[in-house]
Amino acid sequence: MVTAQQKTAILVKTEPGVKLFLNDSLVGKIENNQKDLIIKGVLPGKQKLLLVKKGTLPQYYDIYVTAGEVSVVNAKPFIKDAEKQKHNKPSATEISSKPEPLDSNRAKIFLFSEVAIKLGSQNPKFGVQMGIILTKPISEILLSGIGSGYRSNLGTGDYSVPLFADLRYHIARKNIIINSQIGTNFNKSSYYKNSYFAAVGINYKIWKTMNNLYPSLRVGINLEFNHTPFYESFNDIILHNGYLQQLMLGGKVSFPIHFNTKRK
Repeated sequence: MVTAQQKTAILVKTEPGVKLFLNDSLVGKIENNQKDLIIKGVLPGKQKLLLVKKGTLPQYYDIYVTAGEVSVVNAKPFIKDAEKQKHNKPSATEISSKPEPLDSNRAKIFLFSEVAIKLGSQNPKFGVQMGIILTKPISEILLSGIGSGYRSNLGTGDYSVPLFADLRYHIARKNIIINSQIGTNFNKSSYYKNSYFAAVGINYKIWKTMNNLYPSLRVGINLEFNHTPFYESFNDIILHNGYLQQLMLGGKVSFPIHFNTKRK
């Protein structure tokens, strides 16, 4: 484990208005009255630094930092984007490595289509859910939205429609998503089996397209607690069908797509 004393920092000297990305994660922006920024709490070892300024070409730096020391990066003058058309075209490596912030013009709205197979603690013990979640970025790594779909309890013939709020948090260069849901499950077989549920899950990106754009494919696991609030009046029905308290664990496959509202 790396202790606080072993962590280091990076001092970046550049122009005002520059956004700094460390290992594809936004770590700060240099304001108009500044010319440098210090990135604290950096782990020792090789780090990838990206400097982005509107209307100019991005700058990439590979830095090796040593524990307990401050590494200094003196950035080069930025080249206007118009000169890129005359002199240089970006390579495939540059395109694929450039981060895609969730609040950029390329990703105003996300649509997640998901399929989950679930194993429960009570009868019915098996179920499958197909859902659509419409989300919008709150920040660089956080999305919120709403979702619905179709849920079938295998072996019983029961089916229901879930309606829920969804929150997703991106980590590890946006390859991993931790998501949570809270909502209501409307049972189409019996009104008395309507329930509410809370779920948490994690999934990992196993395939992505060029330039880190969606669609991509993710796989993961999901843990859900399902509770029917009508047990006081309809105790026999609910206990017989196993809907009093249901803890479900399952795997899911997610296929996220984003809608481009504007392209530069």
